[in-house]
Amino acid sequence: YSQVSPTIFALMAAIDAKDSFTFEHSENVSRYAEKLAAKLGLPKEDIQTVKVAGLLHDIGKSKIPTEVLNKAQKLTDEEFALIKKHSLLGYEILKDKPELSNAVKMGVLQHHEKINGSGYPMGVTEEQIHIFAKIIAVTDIYDALVTERPYKKAFTPRNAVEMIMAMTGELDLQVMQSFLESVILYPVGTNVDLSNGEKARVVANNPKFVLRPTVVGLNSGR
Repeated sequence: YSQVSPTIFALMAAIDAKDSFTFEHSENVSRYAEKLAAKLGLPKEDIQTVKVAGLLHDIGKSKIPTEVLNKAQKLTDEEFALIKKHSLLGYEILKDKPELSNAVKMGVLQHHEKINGSGYPMGVTEEQIHIFAKIIAVTDIYDALVTERPYKKAFTPRNAVEMIMAMTGELDLQVMQSFLESVILYPVGTNVDLSNGEKARVVANNPKFVLRPTVVGLNSGR
């Protein structure tokens, strides 16, 4: 990303030096956010900008002690409160950098806000949350769920999608739906086990029902 901006390169280097997990997660969220923004029909310029917001969304974690970030045991209330400061710390790092747009700064600040007001750091509701933050909220949760960390096992993509679908009170519905339509859980040609014990091959995906691809039984042929 050095060709994008020396500022972004320096910030990403700071994340990488702090914690390689956070660095890789940030790159994943950036890629998902780009794809999701395109699916939502955002202008090309916004698609490029939300990539930057995705890259930098966890920059505040560079200010959190590594032993807290990667603690394998359950966090204490004090440690969890410290982790929750990372979005505000990230905004503080970026706010005086004129080369970064306000949209990027809002994406970083608000990516843990929830549309029902239950998020942080400010507890704002749907209409007050920037679209970039709504995009990063979904992609951040998905990547966190499917990634193994010292304190948790990775969930399967299918389980991660089911968990996101259960968060309708917290995540923007249009953003969630567009994300689910852009996740291919069962690529065409994949073999799957059906609930009746038969093996089948995926022959088509239905974007509206990502958990229900069209399959053909390998034994029955139907």
